[in-house]
Amino acid sequence: MSQVYLQAQHTAAPYLIFTKDGKSHPAQNMGVKEMNQEDPLLKAVIQAHFGSELDRIEKRRKYYWLPLGYGNQPNGSVEEIELFPSDYQALKEAELKDRYPYWWIYEDYATALDRALD
Repeated sequence: MSQVYLQAQHTAAPYLIFTKDGKSHPAQNMGVKEMNQEDPLLKAVIQAHFGSELDRIEKRRKYYWLPLGYGNQPNGSVEEIELFPSDYQALKEAELKDRYPYWWIYEDYATALDRALD
């Protein structure tokens, strides 16, 4: 049986549930290894709890961030961080290159390391 435990905003919840009303909800799934968005029971639980149908579920994944040193340039190290894919996409599309250090986020370690050592 799928059980969904909701957590407050800005938590380290491993899943983000998107409902068809355009909202997102951080969630932690307990009782199954993966939240299968095709599971009819899970869909029913989400419908009952949020009052809207399930659109999709995102799972946190690893990305690689380059901390910045003097002059807002990468300092040569690579740090692993976890984000939801939609958060990663939003950061990449934000065009905050000159103001926000999280611009320097990469999907794969090799690319991040190559840029860090550049």
